[in-house]
Amino acid sequence: MTLVHPDKLGPLWWWVRKGLDEVIARCNEDWTVGQVYQALTAGTAVLYIVGAEDGFMVVQRENDSRGPILFVWVLWGDCADGQENHFHFVDELARSIGADRIRMRSPRKGWQRRGFKVKTMVYEREV
Repeated sequence: MTLVHPDKLGPLWWWVRKGLDEVIARCNEDWTVGQVYQALTAGTAVLYIVGAEDGFMVVQRENDSRGPILFVWVLWGDCADGQENHFHFVDELARSIGADRIRMRSPRKGWQRRGFKVKTMVYEREV
């Protein structure tokens, strides 16, 4: 995976935006493409790409009472296929920021087979 510096995001943005739009539609996400862009350009989130635009991952560092957490905000393309080398990379990335936990949100139950445990369920209805 290759880290994309915020200054280098411009030429890749059309491709990243396409992936973000797909994730929003597929997973019914409540965040927006604009929020991801703002976080990436502000440096509060980081973008990693796989290969020659095979996929990407957006991550953030979060903290709670137990310490730092690597929050995986978005996985798209080759990253979302659950390839073992991607998980090793994410594990090492978490360790590099002092995190002993990786957190993510997804409606896809398959992540439980990858070692993720359900911590909470989020229910929502319109009024």
